[in-house]
Amino acid sequence: MWISSIYSIVQVLLSRKYEEQFLKVQDERKLQCALSKECLVSVEQSTAEVCCCSRSRLSLFTKCVHVIANVFLNNYTKVTKVSGPIAARES
Repeated sequence: MWISSIYSIVQVLLSRKYEEQFLKVQDERKLQCALSKECLVSVEQSTAEVCCCSRSRLSLFTKCVHVIANVFLNNYTKVTKVSGPIAARES
């Protein structure tokens, strides 16, 4: 479920309305990860729970979000190299 939340955040950040502002951010992945973490904490009651490996769910989530953010941003980069920025394609 949280992966779809991360994807929704990416869709908003890369929408026609916000794409230009998002691309001006120095570290896009850091922003995406921060928003994803904020989203999880607001909807998930058990982020402080500890896994059998002695790590909190939030710390595990953070590691996963970095990987997922890289995948989404990498895919975006590949698409824009072929067809240009979203805002330009929708004009």
